[in-house]
Amino acid sequence: PARNGRMGAMLRRDAWGRGIVKQAARLILDKAFQEHGLHKVWLIVRADNEKGRHIWTSMGFRQEGMLRDEYFVNERYYDMVRYGLLETDDN
Repeated sequence: PARNGRMGAMLRRDAWGRGIVKQAARLILDKAFQEHGLHKVWLIVRADNEKGRHIWTSMGFRQEGMLRDEYFVNERYYDMVRYGLLETDDN
């Protein structure tokens, strides 16, 4: 009923740099907006993941906020950045 969905991607390091995430994300976004009628797709990325953040912003996602100390892994807290893409945004 909210007409929004969350997405994300995890890729093995040996598959990085091949455009796989962008290709898969485009397919998912087409389905989300065209077939499922979603208005918004959002995701979160670790704040220190510069490559990941670049991928999503290059696809038109906009930063919506910072989730401070969102995840606790290996005795450390990590900030996460939330990004969103509206069906009306250029992507």
